[in-house]
Amino acid sequence: MITSCDKCSGGHVVDIVKHLQASTPLSQPCLRDVFSHLVKQDLVTEAVKCLLLAEHAELYDVAVSQLRAQAHVRICFYDILCCSQAEDNDELIVLLLQRHLTTNIVNTPYYLKLVSYVLANQQGDDETPYYLQVSVLANQLQEAGLELEAGSLVLQYRGTHPLLRTFDAALAVLSRMFDK
Repeated sequence: MITSCDKCSGGHVVDIVKHLQASTPLSQPCLRDVFSHLVKQDLVTEAVKCLLLAEHAELYDVAVSQLRAQAHVRICFYDILCCSQAEDNDELIVLLLQRHLTTNIVNTPYYLKLVSYVLANQQGDDETPYYLQVSVLANQLQEAGLELEAGSLVLQYRGTHPLLRTFDAALAVLSRMFDK
């Protein structure tokens, strides 16, 4: 299907992959083939989603590498504020969160959208899905050596004024949070 059309709708391909993954999971070579065809058609977001929908953790690095490459091209050739739909795609953000790939995208524009999404979707502690809990994400960031990002996330969640979100304040909040 993908090779038979020049500009297939990436959304249709993602829907097909979702359906197939629910009934008969696709193999890694098959997913890599779908991924490469979508990337060739400049449907990078859809290609990344297809890899993240699968239960093949080995493919997650390929997906993250593609996001980094896409973000690098945008930063080099365009104004960083000129974002496409890819960064505003909630489904992609949820997949990144569910696959615990937050620490892998910290240095990309996707991280800011991910943080915004997490903060906007907070409910009560018992009602918020595990992958959306600020404390879980902060812990993942801290374990990856990203203490500043972890502390900044906690400060944003607590509603701290931006002028008080310094490096020292972020580290102090983080150390108090995890010392308890």
